[in-house]
Amino acid sequence: DHDCKTGAFYENALEFSVNFQIYIIVVVLNSKDFDANSRMLILYGMLSDFLHNRVHKYTLENQSQPEYVNKINFYIYPTSNMQTVGLINLGTKYSNHAYSASVAFNASVKTIEILKEEHKIARKYN
Repeated sequence: DHDCKTGAFYENALEFSVNFQIYIIVVVLNSKDFDANSRMLILYGMLSDFLHNRVHKYTLENQSQPEYVNKINFYIYPTSNMQTVGLINLGTKYSNHAYSASVAFNASVKTIEILKEEHKIARKYN
C-alpha cells in the first residue's frame, strides 16, 4: 500500500516522504546529431514506465536483532511534468551542447519492524 501518513512514528513503524528531482542530460555529438532530443524523450519515457504506479517492497533481516524482520515499502510518483530547458552549453572536450530535462518526484516510505514468527504467519496467509 502507498497510503503513508507522512511523518508519523509508531512503536514499530516509521513513515516519511522525500522529494527529489531527476535530471536527464543528453549530449549532442555533432552538428548533424538531430536525434539527441529524441533520445532524451525516450529516456524520459523509459523512466516513466519504470516508475508508473509501482510499490517497491523489501524485507531485511536485522543482524543486531535477529528475532526481528524489517519490511520496507516505498512508492515513487511524479509531482511535476517534464520540464525541458532546451539546448544548453556544456563546453566540454567531447561536445559543446546538450539537451536537458528534469522531473520532480516524491517517494513515500514506510518501514515496519516485525517479530520473525509473526512475519512467517502473515506470509503464510498473504
